[in-house]
Amino acid sequence: MGVADGDDELMFRFQRDHDYQAFEELFGRHKDVLLRFLARLLGDIATAHDASQQTWLKVIEVARRQDYLAQPDARFRTWLLTLARNHAIDEYQRKFESLRPYRTGANGVAPGTTTTGNGEPTVTVPLHP
Repeated sequence: MGVADGDDELMFRFQRDHDYQAFEELFGRHKDVLLRFLARLLGDIATAHDASQQTWLKVIEVARRQDYLAQPDARFRTWLLTLARNHAIDEYQRKFESLRPYRTGANGVAPGTTTTGNGEPTVTVPLHP
């Protein structure tokens, strides 16, 4: 494996040949950028470390499923950071789902609300407790 090996080539080697040195090279090239990206996104280094680990596990999962396809207009790093961002969004939604004050029904409107003629939900808030 030469210094000039591109990230896509390394990912394909890992995916196709189970070349763990190729994965280690990818990890070495991108681990710091990924961690900084997640730390900025999440605002917490411990959470960023967890999300980084989950992102690398997703890379391994994608390779095992033979699902990685290089895109001519996107770099491996872009794909990696997109995986990380999507993971962070999913975790955020999971974390705060239980804090939502209501669940929406099948039509996207919370139970107990009505809709206006144009389909916009209206909520009647009682003035007395």
